[in-house]
Amino acid sequence: MSTQGTNPSEVPVELVNFLKYVGQDTDEAETNDDYVRLLQEQIKRIKQNRDWEGKYMLLEEMMRDEREEGRQEGREEGRQEGQERMSQLILLLLKQNRNEDIAKAAADRDYQEQLFKEFNL
Repeated sequence: MSTQGTNPSEVPVELVNFLKYVGQDTDEAETNDDYVRLLQEQIKRIKQNRDWEGKYMLLEEMMRDEREEGRQEGREEGRQEGQERMSQLILLLLKQNRNEDIAKAAADRDYQEQLFKEFNL
C-alpha cells in the first residue's frame, strides 16, 4: 500500500495527514492534525518504555522471520510448479515424437517458454 497518493482532494484531509505522517522518515514532523499529534505522543511514550522496546523488537523479528518463511514457501511452490510444467511438456513432446524439442527446451529457456505457450502450460 502506498502513502504517496496522487488524489488528496478526493479523500478526507485526516487520511491525507495520517498517510503523510506514516510515509515520513521521522515521527517528529510538525503537524496541525490532532490525531497525528496523538499518535506521535503515543509512539514517543512507547519508544521510551524499555519493556515495550523489547516487545517491539521481538515482534519485528518475528515478522521478519514470517516473511522469510513465506518467501521460502513461495520459492518451493514455484519450483514444484515449474517441475510439474516441465514434466507435462516432456510427456506431450514424447507423445508427438518431438525428442529434439525436448533437448532444445532443456538447453534454451526461451524455447521452453515458447513450447509452454504452444501447449498452454
